Amino acid sequence: YHSLQTSISYSAPKGITGKVAYTWSHSIDDSSSAVSGAAFGNSVSGLPAFDLRLDRADSDFDLRNVFSANAVAPLPNIERGGIYTAILRHWTFNNIFSIRSGIPFTPIIGGDPLGLLGSQPFAFPDRVVHNRPCTNGHNINYIDSSCFAFPTPYNYAAGLNGPRLGTSRRNTLDGPGFFFWTTGLMKDQPITDRLRAQFQIQAFNVSNHTNFANPASAQTQIYNVSGALSSTAGLLTSTAAQGRQLQFALKLIF
Repeated sequence: YHSLQTSISYSAPKGITGKVAYTWSHSIDDSSSAVSGAAFGNSVSGLPAFDLRLDRADSDFDLRNVFSANAVAPLPNIERGGIYTAILRHWTFNNIFSIRSGIPFTPIIGGDPLGLLGSQPFAFPDRVVHNRPCTNGHNINYIDSSCFAFPTPYNYAAGLNGPRLGTSRRNTLDGPGFFFWTTGLMKDQPITDRLRAQFQIQAFNVSNHTNFANPASAQTQIYNVSGALSSTAGLLTSTAAQGRQLQFALKLIF
């Protein structure tokens, strides 16, 4: 694991505070699992044990770029006036931004084209394009299938051909990125020396940005066992975060 971690905290006049953080990291392994031993949702089971070099790749949890920023700013108070202007006092405006790159996943071939006859067969396609990304950005047809080819048979000897493991490897593609913006207003209203009310308005994913999740395991299959291109290859069918949500809250603090 290698990383570069940076952060800047600031405190401006009139109570404005905030923090900006950025992390570049790269995690490499030959198998990934959580602390409990469970596999990640993008893990590929049944990888070849006969040559661990085929498994060495970006970790299933590898996040190359992570950026976050937050800021809290008290809004100006109106000093004069009665009960109506009191409603406009003691408000605080806050924002949280989270941006990260995608989680890696593995393009595979469905079925058991290598004839492994095991409970967890695997097979990789050939990667034929290396000079550009093989994903289609923020598009539901996420995998660029033109970057891959079904492996041609290997000639072991004259007149003897057999299936071949493709040249693509584990976690060679990165999933969709992630952007999430939370904003809100909070008002503190003193009632007595020991009692105050706090009213909050929060908007989660305020921009209503669609954060697609990685293709499901069935959609990472670019070809079927006979070499036909899958019609659902790279199809994005789920999201990693909900759409815009509004939340209102009232607290009594004593």
